[in-house]
Amino acid sequence: MKKLLSCFVFTALMLFMAVSASALTLTNAYLIGTVEPGTPANEANELARLNYFISNYNSIPGSPGMTAVVLTASRPDTNTYTLVAGASVPSPLLPNAADYATHIVTGSFPVSVTNPYNYIMAKFGQDSAYYWLGGVTGNITIDLPTGWAEQGHGLSHVTLFGSTTTTVPEPGTLLLLGLGLLGVAGVRRLRK
Repeated sequence: MKKLLSCFVFTALMLFMAVSASALTLTNAYLIGTVEPGTPANEANELARLNYFISNYNSIPGSPGMTAVVLTASRPDTNTYTLVAGASVPSPLLPNAADYATHIVTGSFPVSVTNPYNYIMAKFGQDSAYYWLGGVTGNITIDLPTGWAEQGHGLSHVTLFGSTTTTVPEPGTLLLLGLGLLGVAGVRRLRK
């Protein structure tokens, strides 16, 4: 009976660890860049702005962790683009239109992300900030870019880009399946 109880407790602990939600605060270290103003806000414009940032980010020496650079060449529109390249942003890959997620309209923090995406665009008032998300799911808290807090920006919506969903099972799922099979085998063995 002790073995069965310890097997149950171990399985429950593994299940809790596998399903516990992660949390992340997106600070300026995750910021790719800002667009002021970020209008018009539609799928095509938001995706074009992100791809513009990523193309420039990958071509400028010193990123990540570089200081802010105002981009002017070949902009998708006449808005002001500031490439920030935060220290936690790897060399990003370009997403395409198929990776564009539905707007999550919200006015509160944190934002709940249920599927893994690489990028998130947060629209604060008329301005947009693009962050590296890196496939993290769970509750995401987004810090305003430096200097925006005093401007009274409120969160309008967020948009997710670059789905990282694959059909390959994650190691935690396989571990849970294996533990469940071991538990069933243990119970069957004890009953014999």
